[in-house]
Amino acid sequence: MSKLFVRQGFSPLFDVAVKIENPEEPLGTHVFTAMEFQSEGAAIRWTVVSIPDEFPRIEDATKEREAPVKQTALSVPSTRQSQRCAQPHRNATGYG
Repeated sequence: MSKLFVRQGFSPLFDVAVKIENPEEPLGTHVFTAMEFQSEGAAIRWTVVSIPDEFPRIEDATKEREAPVKQTALSVPSTRQSQRCAQPHRNATGYG
């Protein structure tokens, strides 16, 4: 027996045992997602993502990858500077 798992927002709702008609034939892995009700709740719009059993090989994929280049972050203004920048600037008239 196989199982069908039903989730809502990653929380399990239920699972049920299912009998596969031809268990020797691979079914693959598929994720069906109910997106919205249609026709006043009489139908549901679905999306599906199918995960292939084997991913295609990319030429030169087995070559060693170079180490990533180290990057340096720009300096972050101090709290005092950021508070000063956050205050609105006013001209001599007090506006804008």
